[in-house]
Amino acid sequence: MLGKRKSFTTISGKASRKNLVALGTWKPLILTLLIVFIVLAVLFPTGILILNTFTLQDGVYSLDNLTMHFWLGASNPEIAAGEPGVFRNPQMIRGFLNTMQLVLTSSIAATLIGILFGYIISRGRSKFSGKLVEQVSFLPYLIPSIAFGAIYLSMFSKRNLFIPSLYGTMTLMILISIVKYLPFATRAGTSTMMQINQELEEAGLVKGAGFFARFKKILIPLSKRGFMSGFLLIFISAMKELDLLVLLSTPSTSTLSSLTYTYQELGFEQFSSAVITIIMIITVAVYLASEKLAHADLSQGIGG
Repeated sequence: MLGKRKSFTTISGKASRKNLVALGTWKPLILTLLIVFIVLAVLFPTGILILNTFTLQDGVYSLDNLTMHFWLGASNPEIAAGEPGVFRNPQMIRGFLNTMQLVLTSSIAATLIGILFGYIISRGRSKFSGKLVEQVSFLPYLIPSIAFGAIYLSMFSKRNLFIPSLYGTMTLMILISIVKYLPFATRAGTSTMMQINQELEEAGLVKGAGFFARFKKILIPLSKRGFMSGFLLIFISAMKELDLLVLLSTPSTSTLSSLTYTYQELGFEQFSSAVITIIMIITVAVYLASEKLAHADLSQGIGG
């Protein structure tokens, strides 16, 4: 009579049990088809993209056409209108710094907000407040990125009552990135908080710990894997985002993804491929570092 319904919770569970299927005589054929698919659909296009950055003339792969100009070359009026290699290009350096500032700040902020929203949703699933937060946090996912950018452009292009003019600033780009990726962060935070039993908080409450103390000492340590999974998901999405920022970026706030769009418009295919290669390297490096140091693996799902 005094009991209440409880859902299954874990502190840090293991991956779900994998059921192996015996392929028998079909195993060599299926394995060969999978390898061929991966090579043709992933490795081959990636290899062509990287090789393209070393070709003086696009699409010609002979040895005498190979060059390092698009990576390390100085300005040459005869090549790409005098555009220097990406590692000697001020635009590239500025784009890299802007990108890292944007993705790191927005990823960390969105993940923290997502954990707070996840806490409200998980602790109030039967309450109006929990349902309201869950529904509102999902709204940005329903709006196309280009339309979302247009909305923020119209809102912050000029000062209007209490809304400041933020167009052309990194603050606006960080703000729109946080809001746009909030649904992913909230889903990750909710999944994480659902795995932490409320009785652990009650034990802290008995000891006299306030909300922030419980959040710091109990919730954050137990949700660090879920935090890193949510961070990685947003980081990877923000690194390659273009539609969301194309209307808001200026020459002073250009990112690596906007640089690829600019080079593509100018017909500088090799420069565009070089920037895309750098984006892939950064993304893979951050993913491997997170997997090694924080044991975060998106292939196992999000939320811990």
